[in-house]
Amino acid sequence: WDLGFLGRAELAARTRNLFDSLERLGRYRGHFLNWYETLHLAPLEPRYVSTVDSGNMALALLAHADSAGG
Repeated sequence: WDLGFLGRAELAARTRNLFDSLERLGRYRGHFLNWYETLHLAPLEPRYVSTVDSGNMALALLAHADSAGG
């Protein structure tokens, strides 16, 4: 969006797809697991939660919201 590669409608559709996919992911006590198979979104072994990766994902979502004007 910021670089002009996506229009507002495509950004909105991709954002909607992102959150729809996140809702389908398995979790542990509300936390996303570290690895998922991408076709069916099934958790991969070993199943664990990484606080570092969770923080990175949270910051990426904040950056996305900021760039999308949210």
